[in-house]
Amino acid sequence: MQSSRARKSTFRGGGLVKMIFGVLLSVMMLWKGVSLAQEPYRVIGRCVDSVSGRPVPFAHVVYDSNGHGVACDIDGRFEVKAAQPVEWLELHCLGYKVCSIPVKQPVQPGELVVRLTPAPVQIGDVVIQPRESPALRIVRGTIARRGRYSPDMQPGYSFIAYSKLTLSGEEKMEDFRLDAPPALGGQLLVSETVVKHRYAGGRHCDSIMVARTSGLKNRALPLRPSSFQSLNFLADEVHVLGARYVSPLSERGLRIYRYHMQDTVVNLQGDTIYTIAFSPRRAFSTIGLKGALYISARDFAPRVAMALGRGDEEIATYGFEVRQQYNAYGDSVWFADGLRCVVNMPDSALRIDVETHLRDVQLGREAKLPTWDIADMAETGANPMSDSLLRNYRAAPLTRADTATYRIVDSLGQKAGIDRMVGLLSPLQDGLLPLGPLQVDLAQLLDFNSAEGVRVGLGVGSNTHRFQRVQVGGYGAYGFRDRRWKYGGRVNLKLHGASESYLKFGYSHDLARLGESSLHKQGHELLVEIYMNRVDYASAVSATLGGRIHGRLQYWLEGRWDNVFNTSGLGYSTLLPTGFLQGDRNDYQLIRGTAMVRWAPRSYLQLDERGISELRPGDFSLELGFEVGAMPRHLAERYYRLQGQLTHTASWLECGKLHSRLGGGFAVGRYPLARGFFSQGGGGSWISIMAFHAFATAPWGYYYHDAQAEGHWLYDARPWLALPLSKNWRPGLALAANAGWGLQWHRVMRADGHGYPSMQKGFYEVGMGIVGLLGEILSGGESCLLCYYRVGPYMRGDWKQNITLVFTLAKTLD
Repeated sequence: MQSSRARKSTFRGGGLVKMIFGVLLSVMMLWKGVSLAQEPYRVIGRCVDSVSGRPVPFAHVVYDSNGHGVACDIDGRFEVKAAQPVEWLELHCLGYKVCSIPVKQPVQPGELVVRLTPAPVQIGDVVIQPRESPALRIVRGTIARRGRYSPDMQPGYSFIAYSKLTLSGEEKMEDFRLDAPPALGGQLLVSETVVKHRYAGGRHCDSIMVARTSGLKNRALPLRPSSFQSLNFLADEVHVLGARYVSPLSERGLRIYRYHMQDTVVNLQGDTIYTIAFSPRRAFSTIGLKGALYISARDFAPRVAMALGRGDEEIATYGFEVRQQYNAYGDSVWFADGLRCVVNMPDSALRIDVETHLRDVQLGREAKLPTWDIADMAETGANPMSDSLLRNYRAAPLTRADTATYRIVDSLGQKAGIDRMVGLLSPLQDGLLPLGPLQVDLAQLLDFNSAEGVRVGLGVGSNTHRFQRVQVGGYGAYGFRDRRWKYGGRVNLKLHGASESYLKFGYSHDLARLGESSLHKQGHELLVEIYMNRVDYASAVSATLGGRIHGRLQYWLEGRWDNVFNTSGLGYSTLLPTGFLQGDRNDYQLIRGTAMVRWAPRSYLQLDERGISELRPGDFSLELGFEVGAMPRHLAERYYRLQGQLTHTASWLECGKLHSRLGGGFAVGRYPLARGFFSQGGGGSWISIMAFHAFATAPWGYYYHDAQAEGHWLYDARPWLALPLSKNWRPGLALAANAGWGLQWHRVMRADGHGYPSMQKGFYEVGMGIVGLLGEILSGGESCLLCYYRVGPYMRGDWKQNITLVFTLAKTLD
């Protein structure tokens, strides 16, 4: 029999075990309770457009009365996790009606599809309060942090972007009489592109890694991530479909936009997300967007940006919608890593959908960016049609409609020979018409000037796409006024494609313009000079070496031998006792050497299989040309000629553009007077036609200078002074000014005794007119109708003689 002490001890032991077991059981139940309490009730769904059936990205999904909610992703999908059963959902999205739906319990497995009904976007009226509105205060908080949040304000970054474009239109299939299977879903085209994007020092470079377009077998239509919209709203401007708008997240945006608090949602992390609608004030409707921003109350960082708008082009009127989803990388740098753009063209019943997804985002500046801005598949060595590479980068598998579109349109494209057709049409943008192994230079077909009258010709050369290393060509032309034949030929040897270096040999028998520029002539331009009432003729043999240094600095070295047939009476001169320098009528020979450079630091360069080429000149260029020449028999009697030109375009989104061109030069030594400088124009008559760089409307005729300087300015007041003559035609007010100055070392006259005046006192002209009269019919140019009035020393006594109406095809920089 055990003692009482022993029993007490045993009891104590049993109580301790029970206590420990009880504590463990309590802890387990507590964790189980916590686990059960945290096990969410889940609702998985997807938002789609009730009309088109397409996903609606970035909609807000509220699931309780406390305002808790989640946001849909770029594909319209959402997942709600709640501690209590979800009884209802309320969905909010810009451009759609608010939708409330009950949720049956228990929640059925599978995906809940919510159909949102489109509705016009309405921005509430702004009520002026004594204190700043909450919406404006939140936007200011985001703008104040742009330096930290914006990717373009960092030293550098890189990412890989996958973009997919689909073109659809049910009615177009009926127009084309296509008996399309239902699997196409109305799609006409699918195009996919994977791009390696790099940024540093304010420059963006895109390398196209792989691309595929339905209907094309050996070609593709590559799509840059910024082709349809800017990469983020955290900048001063937002670009959509090539048009520029003031960003709502910029200092300028605070002045032109109205902001309105539209909604609030509390996410699972406890952060309040504000929905702030914005719209431009009435005076800035042409440069502002209408949309909404999702901004966090915790750090004022953007989560989603959406914008709607309309645009008008000569060919169509369209409506667009852009949506961007932001995520943080590194130290709070917010990238829009999910982008979507929808373009609707109601006139043609077409719709374009573009989605872009970023991956492998890396912060940090690269050691050195390439000189080009965009490179195609040849630069990376990838197979442009490789579907296996595309599968590695697709954000989601292709839909059934995408797969069917590839299969069916590829088959149709092969039967129709679309690859061959695209190959034939692509040279047309350079003014070349391919005909098998040859190509026709369209610029040589027809021209006009006062010396030749109507000039007709034909230029033929080897096809640049078939023969890339060696190109041979020639031309022939006839002027009906001077009744002379002109002809020439060339051989072009490409030395190095990456630096665009080449060696060209040429021969020509053609016009020799008085005062012809020492700057490099890029090629034949239609109507390059109207007023050439006095010319020489020359047979010339030349050799030219050209190329690029560091991409944006071009150089040309040219040696030239001219046999000049002097018809202007401006040959080598004789100094008369009266102090006049008189040219003679004798023909002469001339040997010239020229060095020319052109610097365009903001030009847009493309690298392809043919090498580097310039797509756009940018808004600034500087050209310099130095020439030395002499007669072959008198090499010691040389002359020197220096000429320069600066072209600049200043652009203001609200106020328009100012195109400026400043030029000048001087010549010293013994040279034929035809190598002096001439200012020429159409002044003195009521109507004049001046093409390209001929802004000047100096008094009629030629004004000779040994040294000269001139400036020309053209102000395009669009959009703020646009004239809405029709839906697709909006010319604008133009203001213009010209100023020039010239100096003769000696007074100059022709061989027939007629003197050439100078403009030593300077000439000054002001003008007003209409710009964009014919639309943008020229690449990088504008059509203008200007009325100039001459002021200053060269004014006539009758005021009517100081007015001239000028039609100008002004070549400008953008």
